[in-house]
Amino acid sequence: ATLGKMPLGYKILNSFFQSVTLRTAGFSTVPQGNLREVTAFISCLFMFIGGSPMGTAGGVKTTTIFALFLNIHNSIRNKKNSVIFSRSFSSDRLQKASAIVIVSLSLSLILTALLALSDGIPILDSMFEIFSATGTVGLSRSITPYLHPIGKMIVILGMYAGRIGPVSMVVLFHTKKAEVSAVTPAHGKFYIG
Repeated sequence: ATLGKMPLGYKILNSFFQSVTLRTAGFSTVPQGNLREVTAFISCLFMFIGGSPMGTAGGVKTTTIFALFLNIHNSIRNKKNSVIFSRSFSSDRLQKASAIVIVSLSLSLILTALLALSDGIPILDSMFEIFSATGTVGLSRSITPYLHPIGKMIVILGMYAGRIGPVSMVVLFHTKKAEVSAVTPAHGKFYIG
């Protein structure tokens, strides 16, 4: 019901277009409601990642995900410095990347659960609508017009959060300056994983 009956050339062209539109465009050449579940889930991942920085694309950005995977790679290899293309990533950039992904994913999953609860729609449809909203993509599985007003407000909240950015909102509302303590706490042994 999407690409199946198209000639091969159109299938390839529409596949490329779908991967681009999931980043920010919001145009669709195939009905998003007809996507298979696995395709809709992968689409959510694309919408969550979004485009590259310095543009109008939404999502957490490709470089943020790259920094996160670089940090994971270095942790597995037990490397202290994160270096790529003869340039080092500072630890504060890696921490910011982790914070952006965790806050954005948490917000998206909370809004997904709220939308599924408020309207009783399948979790994957709810996830698609919210990830599209927080990624400022504009795609829908054709359920948004039929949402309860509370569901529509949840989607609108997701759009605002996605446009402003969850970390930017936290910084905006947390205006207190960082405190510098004169006392340095002892190092603790915290077991991770």
